[in-house]
Amino acid sequence: MNLTLPDELAQQVARLGEPEAELQSSAAHYALSILGGVLALLLGLALLGFLALGLWLNPALKIKSGFVLLKVGVIGLVLLGAGVGLLRRGRSARGLRVIVCADGLARVQGDQVEMLRWEDVNRVQRAVHFKKEQITVRTPVQLTLVGCDGKTMTFDESLAGLPELRRLVEEHTLQHMLPPAREALVAGETIAFGDVAIGPQGLHAGGKTLTWDLCGAAEASKGLFIVQPTEGRRPFCKVEVSAVPNVHVLLALAEEVRQRHV
Repeated sequence: MNLTLPDELAQQVARLGEPEAELQSSAAHYALSILGGVLALLLGLALLGFLALGLWLNPALKIKSGFVLLKVGVIGLVLLGAGVGLLRRGRSARGLRVIVCADGLARVQGDQVEMLRWEDVNRVQRAVHFKKEQITVRTPVQLTLVGCDGKTMTFDESLAGLPELRRLVEEHTLQHMLPPAREALVAGETIAFGDVAIGPQGLHAGGKTLTWDLCGAAEASKGLFIVQPTEGRRPFCKVEVSAVPNVHVLLALAEEVRQRHV
């Protein structure tokens, strides 16, 4: 695929091999972030202004309706914080381009480029925030890559095609992460994936062990890592994927071992 980048940036990205896909920030998400941020700021200012005016006109309100006024003030401050967060998030995603290449990933914004080679990725983290009913400046879905040197790249729904990016990232990093994990398991080691571990005896989670002869299919869906035993209807475990780093490696490794025990 052909990329339209300034010569200097194009030369840097070329170090990552042949480009395979390009994703860009969502114009609709940017517009909604800006609009939502402005509305939240206006509502927050209106509530705080109404509160201040009421207390100025009638100081006795502080005694009669202290708790209600406190709630109004807190809501106003929360709205201001959410508005600032939305505006910052919208601005930070403007003009973002993510280029997936054969040997790594490039994050391009303006005249700045960050690169991370697949072989240097130490952790791939999915995150799904369930508390959508609360006022929050976080987006519900995120994908974070952490390099061996601690370099971190985080992408959220402000990027159009986030699910496709996750698929490509996990596909490329699996080639580098799965072989050493497989070797460690064959050597008799137990490998921790956050709140879940995998070992020669089976899967471990929540202080329990599911032996391989009873292990059914495992999946990561709708923000949860779920393992179903072959006996019984209740899942062996349901763990938020945000607590299971490199869940794609865990899934592939568990399936390999499970198939040998079928």
